[in-house]
Amino acid sequence: MNGASDSASTCVSVAARCAAFDIPVEEASGTDFAQMVAAAVRAIDATRADGRPHAIVSHAIRLGPHSKGDDTRPPEVLQAAWALDPLPTLRKRVGEPA
Repeated sequence: MNGASDSASTCVSVAARCAAFDIPVEEASGTDFAQMVAAAVRAIDATRADGRPHAIVSHAIRLGPHSKGDDTRPPEVLQAAWALDPLPTLRKRVGEPA
């Protein structure tokens, strides 16, 4: 969940919705590639072990508007979001220019 949406409620978490259906959840920072891979491995291993669905909740940061150019967040919030963009870090790890 990115906590900033123009049409979806951000009051009820995805994890809470999964819990209502007894679906285990792995949560990770969507800005940390290693955390996301680790969460995916845990969820996949658990799904294979017990044969039931598991969910992964990525706590991501939306870097721009949805589809209408309607991003009303203050400039400092947007700058902070871009500072956490995981792609430059990932590119450095795999040897690509940022």
